[in-house]
Amino acid sequence: MNDYTGCYDLDAAANQRVCLLGCGSVGSNALLAALQMGWRKFTLIDFDAVEAHNCRRSAGLFSPNDIGKKKARVLLDYIHAYDKSAEASALDMDMRDIGGAFYEQYDVVVCALDNLESVWHAGECTAGTAIPLYRAATNGYISSVEIVENIPGRACLCCGMDPADARDLRRTSCGTRYLSDVKPKPHASRALQTSSAICANRLVAEMARRMGEPAGARDVRYYDEGRSLMVLNLTYNPKCNCGGEPVTAEELPGDVFTMTMDGLLSMIEGRRGYGAAVHGADDYVTDGVCVSCGRVYPVGKPLRHVRESALRCPFCPVSDAPGETAIINVYTKNTRGQELDKPLFDLGFRVCGSIISRNNGGGYSAWRLRGDYEALERRMAYV
Repeated sequence: MNDYTGCYDLDAAANQRVCLLGCGSVGSNALLAALQMGWRKFTLIDFDAVEAHNCRRSAGLFSPNDIGKKKARVLLDYIHAYDKSAEASALDMDMRDIGGAFYEQYDVVVCALDNLESVWHAGECTAGTAIPLYRAATNGYISSVEIVENIPGRACLCCGMDPADARDLRRTSCGTRYLSDVKPKPHASRALQTSSAICANRLVAEMARRMGEPAGARDVRYYDEGRSLMVLNLTYNPKCNCGGEPVTAEELPGDVFTMTMDGLLSMIEGRRGYGAAVHGADDYVTDGVCVSCGRVYPVGKPLRHVRESALRCPFCPVSDAPGETAIINVYTKNTRGQELDKPLFDLGFRVCGSIISRNNGGGYSAWRLRGDYEALERRMAYV
């Protein structure tokens, strides 16, 4: 299939709400292309700061004067300089801390991330929605683009499966098309800038082409290294426990930034009876145990934010090897007190995410905190 050359509805583009995940080389080029083609409603998400190498690959949107500033904030300023009437906001958070309910307010989600865990999470967050996920990556010289047209009940990525099997499926459904044998070549910075612009422009061209198409007209499409457009089909895995049905969560008052685990358990037990247990959204690393000296040291972070350096024993100068870790992933009223007193966000629960609890009788319930949206908006720069 040839690249897009037709017409599209400028009014429709201006009214589409776009969530851009990642504001690096591909993300900044995609933003520039989208602005020039008429999109005017953006939310930018990136927790990282501008580095020197970003300036060479961002189509001039980052300059040496921006080094050290948050990428999302710099691009937000550019949007309003380009068009003061644009509706744009920036969120300098790790997108892995945001759950799937957040994306329900958007028409398009653009995934311009180079971290595989983050890409998998983006795929999981949008899998149960009707929101298309546009994924682009340079892969060195290969400007690949993939579009996932999500249909509720058609693409299942995260239920009751063996994690290894789930990761294999996510590779197809989230657009991770990295090649392990890409070798450095001369003039890399120039080639990478060209590659970033090519895949970003292809991505925005696909956004224009697909406006008005019914959801599921084509499930997944991507450009391969031969620049041909391929089509893949996704269906939910019959081995999953969900049967292709999205989880419906009941609402509770509060938000993950202020609600403690003790308060959450009390509310759930008030509705489901005594003896409830809450399953962590991510493993929470309570302690490290040094394999050399045997001493225990606190870590106190969600596993997704634990770096190897946090698992090195501070008491044992002889050993620089990571120690063993003590992880908690289920919370009850009998859980150690300092975990019960922590806000849910500090324990690894995602803002706008679902909370799963097990009732005393063995059944499961899903919950959502209704205050999450307002709490998250207070962290965003609406102008």
